[in-house]
Amino acid sequence: MDKELVTAYAYSNLQRAILTNLLADILAREPEPTNGLQAFYKDIKRDLRETEFPPEDPDAEKVRDEAVALAKRFFQDAETILMKRGKLEKRNLIL
Repeated sequence: MDKELVTAYAYSNLQRAILTNLLADILAREPEPTNGLQAFYKDIKRDLRETEFPPEDPDAEKVRDEAVALAKRFFQDAETILMKRGKLEKRNLIL
């Protein structure tokens, strides 16, 4: 793997770690973090599904599907952080 690709992956991992922890921090302040996590996931998933891609792009559906898959993993990570912090007792996120 060339250096630029390694740097891109590393930067992506850093962004994910920052955003996941920020989301967990925000939801930890909610009276019902499970409900907030579920609502936010639904909003993000709906936005990803409704996002317009150029109609002539043959890979548009693949990109959309991968974005939804990444969202699932992202929100599962946030749920895990909330559990580790004692803000959730069990996994309730409906994907």
